[in-house]
Amino acid sequence: MALRIRNLREIEGISIEEMAEQTGLSPEEYMECEAGNQDMNFTFIYRCANAFGVNVTELIEGYTPKLKSYTLTRVGDGQKVSQAHGMVALDGEDCIFYAIVLNPEGTAEAWRDGYYHTGDLAWRDEDGFYWYYGRMDDVIKSSGYRIGPFEIESVIMELPYVLECGVSAAPDPVRGQIVKASIVLIDGRTGDEDLVKEIQNYVKEHTAPYKYPRMVVFRDSLPKTVSGKIKRNLL
Repeated sequence: MALRIRNLREIEGISIEEMAEQTGLSPEEYMECEAGNQDMNFTFIYRCANAFGVNVTELIEGYTPKLKSYTLTRVGDGQKVSQAHGMVALDGEDCIFYAIVLNPEGTAEAWRDGYYHTGDLAWRDEDGFYWYYGRMDDVIKSSGYRIGPFEIESVIMELPYVLECGVSAAPDPVRGQIVKASIVLIDGRTGDEDLVKEIQNYVKEHTAPYKYPRMVVFRDSLPKTVSGKIKRNLL
Protein backbone atom coordinates (compact mmCIF):
# COMPACT_ATOMS: atom_id res chain seq x y z
CA MET A 1 0.00 0.00 0.00
CA ALA A 2 2.80 2.44 0.91
CA LEU A 3 4.53 1.82 -2.43
CA ARG A 4 1.24 2.25 -4.32
CA ILE A 5 0.58 5.60 -2.63
CA ARG A 6 4.10 6.78 -3.38
CA ASN A 7 3.82 5.74 -7.04
CA LEU A 8 0.44 7.47 -7.43
CA ARG A 9 1.73 10.64 -5.78
CA GLU A 10 4.69 10.76 -8.16
CA ILE A 11 2.50 10.02 -11.19
CA GLU A 12 0.07 12.80 -10.22
CA GLY A 13 2.94 15.17 -9.46
CA ILE A 14 1.77 15.91 -5.92
CA SER A 15 4.39 17.11 -3.48
CA ILE A 16 4.94 15.60 -0.04
CA GLU A 17 3.88 18.91 1.49
CA GLU A 18 0.58 18.85 -0.42
CA MET A 19 -0.11 15.24 0.60
CA ALA A 20 0.71 16.06 4.20
CA GLU A 21 -1.82 18.88 4.14
CA GLN A 22 -4.44 16.64 2.49
CA THR A 23 -3.99 13.91 5.10
CA GLY A 24 -3.75 16.19 8.13
CA LEU A 25 -0.18 15.16 8.98
CA SER A 26 3.13 16.92 9.14
CA PRO A 27 5.43 16.29 6.15
CA GLU A 28 7.63 14.16 8.40
CA GLU A 29 4.68 12.05 9.58
CA TYR A 30 3.42 11.63 6.02
CA MET A 31 6.86 10.51 4.80
CA GLU A 32 6.93 7.87 7.55
CA CYS A 33 3.62 6.48 6.27
CA GLU A 34 4.71 6.57 2.63
CA ALA A 35 7.93 4.81 3.55
CA GLY A 36 5.94 2.02 5.21
CA ASN A 37 7.27 2.80 8.68
CA GLN A 38 3.85 3.69 10.09
CA ASP A 39 0.59 1.73 10.01
CA MET A 40 -2.10 3.39 7.91
CA ASN A 41 -5.59 3.77 9.34
CA PHE A 42 -8.75 4.19 7.30
CA THR A 43 -8.76 7.97 7.64
CA PHE A 44 -5.28 8.25 6.10
CA ILE A 45 -6.16 5.90 3.22
CA TYR A 46 -9.43 7.72 2.58
CA ARG A 47 -7.73 11.11 2.39
CA CYS A 48 -5.03 9.76 0.08
CA ALA A 49 -7.76 8.41 -2.20
CA ASN A 50 -9.39 11.85 -2.29
CA ALA A 51 -6.06 13.46 -3.15
CA PHE A 52 -5.64 11.09 -6.11
CA GLY A 53 -9.23 11.47 -7.27
CA VAL A 54 -10.14 7.81 -6.76
CA ASN A 55 -12.30 5.97 -4.24
CA VAL A 56 -10.94 3.85 -1.41
CA THR A 57 -11.78 0.62 -3.20
CA GLU A 58 -9.72 1.65 -6.21
CA LEU A 59 -6.80 2.71 -4.04
CA ILE A 60 -6.47 -0.38 -1.85
CA GLU A 61 -4.69 -3.10 -3.79
CA GLY A 62 -6.52 -6.40 -3.95
CA TYR A 63 -10.03 -5.05 -3.37
CA THR A 64 -11.09 -4.88 -7.02
CA PRO A 65 -9.09 -7.49 -8.92
CA LYS A 66 -10.63 -9.43 -11.77
CA LEU A 67 -10.76 -12.80 -10.04
CA LYS A 68 -12.75 -14.82 -12.54
CA SER A 69 -11.01 -18.02 -11.49
CA TYR A 70 -12.32 -17.64 -7.94
CA THR A 71 -15.76 -18.28 -6.57
CA LEU A 72 -18.33 -16.07 -4.91
CA THR A 73 -20.62 -18.07 -2.63
CA ARG A 74 -23.89 -16.99 -1.13
CA VAL A 75 -23.50 -16.38 2.59
CA GLY A 76 -24.64 -19.42 4.53
CA ASP A 77 -25.58 -21.89 1.82
CA GLY A 78 -22.32 -22.31 -0.07
CA GLN A 79 -23.94 -22.12 -3.52
CA LYS A 80 -21.81 -20.84 -6.39
CA VAL A 81 -23.35 -17.91 -8.23
CA SER A 82 -22.36 -15.80 -11.22
CA GLN A 83 -23.53 -12.42 -9.95
CA ALA A 84 -24.59 -11.83 -6.33
CA HIS A 85 -23.67 -10.48 -2.97
CA GLY A 86 -21.87 -13.08 -0.88
CA MET A 87 -18.69 -14.28 0.76
CA VAL A 88 -15.51 -14.70 -1.25
CA ALA A 89 -14.28 -18.31 -1.24
CA LEU A 90 -10.91 -19.26 -2.69
CA ASP A 91 -10.16 -22.52 -4.45
CA GLY A 92 -7.91 -24.62 -2.22
CA GLU A 93 -5.39 -25.11 -5.01
CA ASP A 94 -4.86 -21.34 -5.25
CA CYS A 95 -4.69 -20.64 -1.54
CA ILE A 96 -1.56 -20.63 0.64
CA PHE A 97 -3.54 -20.49 3.89
CA TYR A 98 -3.46 -23.84 5.72
CA ALA A 99 -4.92 -23.58 9.21
CA ILE A 100 -5.77 -21.29 12.11
CA VAL A 101 -3.21 -22.04 14.82
CA LEU A 102 -4.70 -23.73 17.90
CA ASN A 103 -8.22 -23.29 16.54
CA PRO A 104 -9.45 -26.50 14.86
CA GLU A 105 -13.08 -25.32 14.96
CA GLY A 106 -12.18 -22.12 13.15
CA THR A 107 -10.14 -24.06 10.61
CA ALA A 108 -13.04 -26.42 9.93
CA GLU A 109 -15.38 -23.46 9.47
CA ALA A 110 -12.99 -21.73 7.06
CA TRP A 111 -12.12 -24.85 5.03
CA ARG A 112 -15.27 -26.42 3.56
CA ASP A 113 -15.93 -28.31 0.32
CA GLY A 114 -12.44 -27.66 -0.98
CA TYR A 115 -12.69 -23.89 -0.58
CA TYR A 116 -11.21 -21.43 1.89
CA HIS A 117 -14.05 -19.18 3.07
CA THR A 118 -12.37 -15.83 3.67
CA GLY A 119 -15.15 -14.11 5.60
CA ASP A 120 -14.84 -11.15 3.21
CA LEU A 121 -18.15 -9.96 1.77
CA ALA A 122 -18.27 -8.77 -1.81
CA TRP A 123 -20.42 -8.58 -4.89
CA ARG A 124 -19.39 -9.44 -8.43
CA ASP A 125 -20.40 -7.26 -11.37
CA GLU A 126 -21.12 -8.35 -14.92
CA ASP A 127 -17.47 -7.87 -15.91
CA GLY A 128 -16.25 -10.25 -13.23
CA PHE A 129 -14.89 -7.66 -10.81
CA TYR A 130 -15.25 -8.31 -7.10
CA TRP A 131 -16.25 -5.31 -4.97
CA TYR A 132 -15.43 -5.64 -1.26
CA TYR A 133 -17.95 -4.18 1.20
CA GLY A 134 -17.24 -5.72 4.60
CA ARG A 135 -16.61 -8.73 6.79
CA MET A 136 -19.12 -11.39 7.78
CA ASP A 137 -18.38 -10.84 11.46
CA ASP A 138 -18.99 -7.09 11.05
CA VAL A 139 -22.29 -7.34 9.17
CA ILE A 140 -25.26 -5.61 10.80
CA LYS A 141 -28.54 -7.52 10.61
CA SER A 142 -31.39 -5.02 10.81
CA SER A 143 -35.04 -5.90 10.05
CA GLY A 144 -33.92 -8.68 7.73
CA TYR A 145 -31.38 -6.54 5.89
CA ARG A 146 -27.65 -7.29 5.91
CA ILE A 147 -25.66 -4.06 6.08
CA GLY A 148 -21.88 -3.78 5.71
CA PRO A 149 -20.31 -1.07 7.91
CA PHE A 150 -17.52 -0.31 5.41
CA GLU A 151 -19.94 1.25 2.93
CA ILE A 152 -21.58 3.47 5.56
CA GLU A 153 -18.20 4.57 6.92
CA SER A 154 -17.06 5.53 3.42
CA VAL A 155 -20.15 7.69 2.88
CA ILE A 156 -19.88 9.45 6.26
CA MET A 157 -16.17 10.11 5.69
CA GLU A 158 -17.13 12.22 2.67
CA LEU A 159 -18.44 14.89 5.03
CA PRO A 160 -15.76 17.59 5.48
CA TYR A 161 -16.19 17.88 9.24
CA VAL A 162 -15.72 14.15 9.95
CA LEU A 163 -12.22 13.16 11.06
CA GLU A 164 -12.86 9.49 11.81
CA CYS A 165 -15.84 7.19 11.76
CA GLY A 166 -16.62 3.67 12.91
CA VAL A 167 -19.91 1.90 12.19
CA SER A 168 -21.17 -0.98 14.30
CA ALA A 169 -24.35 -2.74 15.38
CA ALA A 170 -26.43 -1.68 18.36
CA PRO A 171 -29.12 -3.97 19.79
CA ASP A 172 -32.73 -3.01 19.12
CA PRO A 173 -35.88 -4.73 20.46
CA VAL A 174 -37.80 -4.26 17.20
CA ARG A 175 -35.21 -4.52 14.42
CA GLY A 176 -32.79 -6.87 16.15
CA GLN A 177 -29.91 -4.51 15.42
CA ILE A 178 -29.60 -0.96 14.17
CA VAL A 179 -26.74 0.90 12.53
CA LYS A 180 -24.66 2.92 14.99
CA ALA A 181 -22.12 5.50 13.82
CA SER A 182 -19.37 6.61 16.21
CA ILE A 183 -17.82 9.80 14.87
CA VAL A 184 -14.82 11.95 15.71
CA LEU A 185 -15.24 15.50 14.42
CA ILE A 186 -12.50 17.87 13.32
CA ASP A 187 -11.30 20.47 15.80
CA GLY A 188 -13.74 23.32 16.23
CA ARG A 189 -16.85 21.36 15.24
CA THR A 190 -19.38 20.37 17.90
CA GLY A 191 -21.84 17.52 17.59
CA ASP A 192 -25.51 18.27 18.26
CA GLU A 193 -28.95 17.04 17.19
CA ASP A 194 -28.93 19.17 14.05
CA LEU A 195 -25.64 17.62 12.97
CA VAL A 196 -26.97 14.13 13.71
CA LYS A 197 -29.92 14.75 11.38
CA GLU A 198 -27.62 16.18 8.72
CA ILE A 199 -25.42 13.06 8.81
CA GLN A 200 -28.44 10.74 8.75
CA ASN A 201 -29.97 12.54 5.78
CA TYR A 202 -26.65 12.50 3.91
CA VAL A 203 -26.37 8.73 4.29
CA LYS A 204 -29.99 8.28 3.17
CA GLU A 205 -29.32 10.33 0.05
CA HIS A 206 -26.07 8.57 -0.88
CA THR A 207 -26.97 4.96 -0.13
CA ALA A 208 -30.09 2.90 0.52
CA PRO A 209 -32.39 4.62 3.07
CA TYR A 210 -32.54 1.55 5.32
CA LYS A 211 -28.77 1.76 5.85
CA TYR A 212 -28.70 5.13 7.58
CA PRO A 213 -27.38 5.21 11.17
CA ARG A 214 -30.33 5.41 13.55
CA MET A 215 -27.84 6.04 16.36
CA VAL A 216 -25.06 8.62 16.03
CA VAL A 217 -22.60 9.32 18.83
CA PHE A 218 -19.72 11.78 18.88
CA ARG A 219 -16.48 10.72 20.51
CA ASP A 220 -13.06 12.21 21.17
CA SER A 221 -11.35 9.11 19.76
CA LEU A 222 -12.08 5.60 18.49
CA PRO A 223 -10.63 2.37 19.92
CA LYS A 224 -8.04 0.86 17.57
CA THR A 225 -5.68 -2.05 17.24
CA VAL A 226 -1.91 -1.53 17.21
CA SER A 227 -2.10 -1.49 13.41
CA GLY A 228 -4.63 1.35 13.42
CA LYS A 229 -7.77 -0.64 12.59
CA ILE A 230 -10.94 0.41 14.38
CA LYS A 231 -12.21 -2.09 16.97
CA ARG A 232 -15.89 -2.14 16.03
CA ASN A 233 -16.71 -4.54 18.88
CA LEU A 234 -15.74 -1.79 21.35
CA LEU A 235 -17.78 0.99 19.75
